[in-house]
Amino acid sequence: MDLDTGTFPQFATQAEFLAALQDPNLPSPYEQLHAPLPGDSGVVVMPGPPQIESGSTGDTGTSGKLKKTAVVAALEAVKHAVTELERKGKVYEHQLEEILAHQNMMAINMHESYEKRIAELKELEYFEKKIEETLQRREDDEDEDDTDDEDDEDEDDARLEASLEAKADPGLLAIIRHAFSHLLGTVKLTAKDLPWWPKEGEEWPVDSATKEKFIRLRWEESYAHEDNYLALQAIFKYIRAKGAEYSPAAAKALRAISDEDLRARF
Repeated sequence: MDLDTGTFPQFATQAEFLAALQDPNLPSPYEQLHAPLPGDSGVVVMPGPPQIESGSTGDTGTSGKLKKTAVVAALEAVKHAVTELERKGKVYEHQLEEILAHQNMMAINMHESYEKRIAELKELEYFEKKIEETLQRREDDEDEDDTDDEDDEDEDDARLEASLEAKADPGLLAIIRHAFSHLLGTVKLTAKDLPWWPKEGEEWPVDSATKEKFIRLRWEESYAHEDNYLALQAIFKYIRAKGAEYSPAAAKALRAISDEDLRARF
């Protein structure tokens, strides 16, 4: 700025402005500030620009080079702090992953325990139902007329004896083995040869002769499991309907045996 006129020099282009800054004859703005203003009786005292590379900066005696060192040290401290924060962040992230994995495992264990408990309750419900049916049958028998009680008891005893005798019939055992072999689609009924429940994505095996699906059981579950219960019911019905055709000699035993004893037999 021209202190006499109070105006700034005008440049047509940025290049002219940059060239003017490189002009050695260009007066320093600090020199102009040292010059007396119009009407002043003396010189205005202004500090010069700070020297970074050399010279003192006041009473402290600290050089500009020491200031650079302090800045570098401060930057290093910041870098170290950032590195430490990143390290701690990774540690916290790892700890969080371990916590989540532990909680997930606990949830899986709780689910498995719940499923096991449900299966046990279903099994208990099945036995309770059988007990209730037995008690109900006894109550029904007690409600019959006294004149028929003796005859009924004799008939029941005879049926029980006949059922127990039929339960031990070897022909009946042959029918049961045939039913399992035929409906499972396997010749051998040893543990290693028994077919397992198909895995997810596997096709259900089909009898090539009848085009009907073979029966499969969940051997790792109890007989009270829903899938096993339905499969055993299908085998039971097949024995009742087709057993005598397979073994006519065991037809009498098949007629004599009760449903309870027949289910217990296989």
